[in-house]
Amino acid sequence: MYDYRFDASYEKFRDSEHLFEIKKHAVEDYYPHFHYATEICCVRKGSFEYAVNGRRGRADTGEIIIFNPGEIHRYFKSKDSEVIIAILSKEYFADFNKDFPEYIFPSVLGDKAINKIIIGLFDKYYDLQKDNFFMENKIFANEICSIICRNYKVIKKNAGEALLIKVLEYIYDNFMNPITPQSVADTFSYSRSQIVKLFQRNVQMDFRAFVNNVRAERVDQMLRDPKYDDWPLVQIVLECGFSGLTTFYRSYKRCFGKLPDGNRHR
Repeated sequence: MYDYRFDASYEKFRDSEHLFEIKKHAVEDYYPHFHYATEICCVRKGSFEYAVNGRRGRADTGEIIIFNPGEIHRYFKSKDSEVIIAILSKEYFADFNKDFPEYIFPSVLGDKAINKIIIGLFDKYYDLQKDNFFMENKIFANEICSIICRNYKVIKKNAGEALLIKVLEYIYDNFMNPITPQSVADTFSYSRSQIVKLFQRNVQMDFRAFVNNVRAERVDQMLRDPKYDDWPLVQIVLECGFSGLTTFYRSYKRCFGKLPDGNRHR
């Protein structure tokens, strides 16, 4: 079934403090999203396709794919493919970011002999993750960083993608206020056309539609929260930055494929 969640949904729960999550599972379709935690995907079996910042790629057995903080990424379902994935909050990479402030990890790690060592560490910490303390988990992250930095070349941050991360974070922090390409351009000292092109190239959707989708998702969250039971729909809609119900209904249907129903706790 088609997932009506909009492109580039921010998974804020992935940025919770000290998030350390290692999972093993088959490769399923997963909608485009981003977070500021680092996601490292090791391919144990088979192959699958993925996308990062609008670029599509293929991962095969023994390869490792890294989604750096803020990169918009998604998975495409593949039969008989298995992965082990680590999602680690930014606290675990504080040492790397201090030593390499202008760099990120390469997107693809292709040396299968080196990757076998990394996957072995994943397997070890997969069994330990529930009992480990923060410092023990940080040792794991530093081991991974060390192996990558010794055997692969870290990459200087792309200026456009670094700007995109800042703009997305700004939108999610300010969606309840009026936001336009010009206001964002003024905030970051860029031209309006640069901001528009940034979205067309990387997010692949209209800037205004993206902002309204962020607002619609927040409305949906509030409708499901008992804390706002006494708030009429129009109050929630205005609180989330919409100018009225007409634009809200159009945006909500674009995001979720239907209009909001009367059940506030679905």
